[in-house]
Amino acid sequence: MVIIVALHLFAVGAAMMAILVCPWLEWRATRRRDLVAARLGQSLAWQSLVLLLAGMALGALVLVALGDYAERYFNAARQIPQRRLWFGLVELLFSVLCIAAYCYGWQRWSRWRLVHRTLAVVASTNLMYHFPPLFVVIGFLSTRPEMWGGGRRFVTLMLERECAARIVHHWLAAAALAGGLVIAQAARWSRWGASDAEAARVAAWGARIAAVAVALQFPAGMAVFLNASHVARHALLGGDWLATALFAASVLTTIWLLQQLVAMALGDATSAMRRRSLLLLAVVMCLMVGTRHRTRSRLIDSLAAHSLPNAAARETSESLVAPHSANSISTR
Repeated sequence: MVIIVALHLFAVGAAMMAILVCPWLEWRATRRRDLVAARLGQSLAWQSLVLLLAGMALGALVLVALGDYAERYFNAARQIPQRRLWFGLVELLFSVLCIAAYCYGWQRWSRWRLVHRTLAVVASTNLMYHFPPLFVVIGFLSTRPEMWGGGRRFVTLMLERECAARIVHHWLAAAALAGGLVIAQAARWSRWGASDAEAARVAAWGARIAAVAVALQFPAGMAVFLNASHVARHALLGGDWLATALFAASVLTTIWLLQQLVAMALGDATSAMRRRSLLLLAVVMCLMVGTRHRTRSRLIDSLAAHSLPNAAARETSESLVAPHSANSISTR
């Protein structure tokens, strides 16, 4: 499940933010006659489309891989207005069509550059607004059964401190993945015979995007931690050895990744540095998903443990009340 979720988040996150980088590359290509930027932007646009479609398919696999958590997750999803869920499917299709139109018009809409760039911005911001908040809110409700049926508005739930912190955390992770996708482009170009200077310049662009996003993840991650439930914080701080180990490893690996990205952004973008950065980014992604999965499991176990005494109390009460009622009836 952790691997499938990590792949899904990589595909959707990289697609969501990489398409937002393309208008800047297009502007650079037209204003500065930068052929490298033009080639990179066009390639990123097509990759964003492919990754978004792959992320949709992987999302279906995630639902299959939920296992015992599926019932709780779907019950939480039912607390969201149905029209919002159907509207989300329409918005997803709209973003796919916008990215496809952007890819198609790269060479053909030379006189309509503003409209062309607007398509990429609309596609990215549409995905950012609709999908990380939706799934963060459903995940939040899945561990808050006391909030079910309260009639709360979706926007109100989205602005809950824990949800808002997680949404920003997802956005920054997606930006880091988009930077990693640019670095991967540089690695691929070097194998295709591009000059070392071109590959290093492209890698430096990606490293700057990823470095800013990773650096901002530290305050965003602290906000997620401080607004998490007591059970989750306890698990991360030694209450669960696996959650603590995953969390510590993810923080240390993120620091190492940031050091590599800063070095690349400053010009030390060798092929070894590019490979190492991409590997560290993948490791951080898996570690963070694993940490989230483990802490959520502990929280669900805690909810189940608290519900058992209540169920036992109800059964005891019913067993005591039932004979008394029967005797009263027979006496009468």
